[in-house]
Amino acid sequence: SGVIKFTIPGEAPESAPRLSYLFSNGPIPSSLRVLQTCRNKLCVNPRHLEAVTRKALAKFYAKNKDLEQERRDQELLTLRNNPPKIVEEWK
Repeated sequence: SGVIKFTIPGEAPESAPRLSYLFSNGPIPSSLRVLQTCRNKLCVNPRHLEAVTRKALAKFYAKNKDLEQERRDQELLTLRNNPPKIVEEWK
């Protein structure tokens, strides 16, 4: 999944974001997952973390996947309409 995991002796491995949320907000019910609202897999900032259901997590990623594709399409359209200018190197 690309998320960093830590193992506390005697415990199962936990993701860094889950541990960050745990240390900042207390216990997380096993039915909930930790969502990184910034979508950065390396982020452990507690302000960017939310405990959500699997359904909410899937909905968040589905919505953001569509937004990401829309952003890429817009960038491609911009490049087609305004191709970069090639500048001759300074001599």
